[in-house]
Amino acid sequence: MLSRAQEGHLGTGIFAHGLARIAGAASGVLIGVYFAALSGHGVHVGAGFVGALGAISFAAELVVSVPLGTLSDAVSPRKIMVGGALLAAIAAWLMGATLLVPVFVTSRVLEGVGAAAITPPLLAWLAEVTERDRGLRARVMSFFELSLLGGLGLGGLAVTVIWAGLRVAGFATVAVGCLLGAAMLNRRVRGG
Repeated sequence: MLSRAQEGHLGTGIFAHGLARIAGAASGVLIGVYFAALSGHGVHVGAGFVGALGAISFAAELVVSVPLGTLSDAVSPRKIMVGGALLAAIAAWLMGATLLVPVFVTSRVLEGVGAAAITPPLLAWLAEVTERDRGLRARVMSFFELSLLGGLGLGGLAVTVIWAGLRVAGFATVAVGCLLGAAMLNRRVRGG
């Protein structure tokens, strides 16, 4: 049986994951809104390119998830997760900092790698911490799934507020969300 403090650590880890997913989804939608605004100012960006940027992020996450999940057996999951959140923050900031196509592509790759550095190690950590309590594990994994799906949905909704108030500076706001997640993971996830 876990103490209340240990359960709080689990909750914080799941919340930080949700925050990372909100930031990732917001960044993905923000890119489309940003490029639509640019096209209104004479900068031509094709829909295929915007779609490819989304695919690049998910492809990077898919390719790197297994190696990073495996690495979390040898290296502290906390270090991998915090590194992933920091990488995602850099990726979001880069997207709003330039109009260079190679930087856009690099940003999306970094964001995918950042997501892959958070999710598999977090799942491994959650499984390890809850290994002796199957009921708790079921609840924790349900909340994990909720943080994933809720984060993806809320990220898209957040863009309406972010873009209306901040425009391109919204990418920096997404980066701050990633940094907050990194701080939470660093402080509350135990095990290295």
